[in-house]
Amino acid sequence: LERCNYYKVINKYRVAGMEVDEMESGLVAGADGDVVVRDSDITEGKATIRCGQGQKTFYNPAQEVNRDVSVIGIQTFIERELSGSGKVNILEAMAASGIRSIRYAKEIDNVDSILANDFSQQAVESLKENCKLNGTSKVLSSYEDASLLMFNKRNTFSVADLDPYGSPMPFLESILQCVKDGGMLLVTATDMAVLAGGNTPESCFAKYGSMSVKSKACQELALRILIHAVQSVANRYGKFVVPLVSLKIDFYVRIFFRVLHSPILCKQSAIQTAMFYQCTGCHSLSFQPLAAKKGSNHFVCPRGPPVGQRCNICESSFNFGGPIWNGPIHDKNFVEHMQQNVSSAKYNYLGTRRRLEGLLQVVQEETEDPLLYDISQLSSVLRSTVIPILTFRSAILNLGYKVSSSHTGPGTFKTNAPNEVIWQIFWSWHQQGHGSQLKSGTPGLNVLNYFAKNEPPVKVSFEKHPDANPASRQMGALRYQINPTKNWGPGVRNAFDANEVSQAKSKVEVPARNNPNVNSSLQNPIIPPKKPKHSDEAQDVT
Repeated sequence: LERCNYYKVINKYRVAGMEVDEMESGLVAGADGDVVVRDSDITEGKATIRCGQGQKTFYNPAQEVNRDVSVIGIQTFIERELSGSGKVNILEAMAASGIRSIRYAKEIDNVDSILANDFSQQAVESLKENCKLNGTSKVLSSYEDASLLMFNKRNTFSVADLDPYGSPMPFLESILQCVKDGGMLLVTATDMAVLAGGNTPESCFAKYGSMSVKSKACQELALRILIHAVQSVANRYGKFVVPLVSLKIDFYVRIFFRVLHSPILCKQSAIQTAMFYQCTGCHSLSFQPLAAKKGSNHFVCPRGPPVGQRCNICESSFNFGGPIWNGPIHDKNFVEHMQQNVSSAKYNYLGTRRRLEGLLQVVQEETEDPLLYDISQLSSVLRSTVIPILTFRSAILNLGYKVSSSHTGPGTFKTNAPNEVIWQIFWSWHQQGHGSQLKSGTPGLNVLNYFAKNEPPVKVSFEKHPDANPASRQMGALRYQINPTKNWGPGVRNAFDANEVSQAKSKVEVPARNNPNVNSSLQNPIIPPKKPKHSDEAQDVT
């Protein structure tokens, strides 16, 4: 709360819905001409929204990084794809207080107009007041059902932003209709319990058309399920979406797409869509694409499956999930351009700038291989000590394969090495005296027996490789930030909707201004560090 300039809270408040009931309203001179800003107003980026006495304002501070990265992403897209293409107009389908639209108007160059819509009259009135407060005429307000609005404005917007509470699926058909050919679509999903939970795969199938699986790769799995869902809807209308950057941030996923009208590209979606098998014992991953390409533009059914009834390494059965997007989830050139923008002097005011720099650097380093593995989980199968991250990366690189971390979490790795090679590295580490005795019939013992019976395909070397330490780690980038406050999440639905406002008043501790564990700066709250679970996490949780 301190980061959002809440200095004089008198009575009660609710975080996430951000309904502030009683606050002092001392007026201070504003920085923009005659604009007057109150102590109780919220300032983020170059925008300020009003939440004075009796004013209900929907504002979630946890989404600041979402808005920051959206500003950078849209600015990058305009510079790369829309330069010289005429007027650039943006749609925010669910605007609430309008802080996102106001920031787009004030922080992104070459934007002609922004349509900020909400299906709440009170929200629209608040949005108008906030636009007046910020002195911007580019933001136009709209009071309309989002789906109906987007269906009625087909092929109208250069950029469309969809950031609902929960799943975006009910709005995908309509928002894909309103984006121009070659335009940009931004989609957020906060229902991670469905997308990444694995406990209710039937719910994931009902919403997204895919079966989720319990996995350490669940965060990236959520990204790939959502991309598949958006791609499936787009293909029905002869459109193809290209993922530009796909991010898992805190409690949600955020994906930027370029939308193209191309029936020919739609046919290629089947090649980049796959079912996957995950071994229940050794957690090895295998993929079965839904189509294979034969010739220049001819597609056939693929041969399969890629696995037998039992895993050939540990003799366990498989979990079967999907379909998921099996192609690239980032455009590395686009990410590089985003990095240049976020590091430029133009955006030095961003409250989450350091975090974005670290996040985008790790994304830039990621390999394009689908899903990931967890070093601790694989080490536990053999009851061995966890291989130090740089030692493991060296072993992979010394064998000529690619390896990278994942932006979704520490202690994970992505690689193009086959399952047998991955497990030979862990077997070699165990053979050097880093493991414990295993019980009969366990997957770990079966792995040891497999390599005892079969000659290892390669010779493993743990000698340090010069490229083992990634640039993001060397530069001390903020790669995996811990939650800065309690109850860091999506919170309740929009407080403007009286029928959906929760009656329960959440109580959240407000950091005292003289608390030695709280930094008054905008981007680096000082929190006592937790003991890292992984060796890769030690320098990041600080």
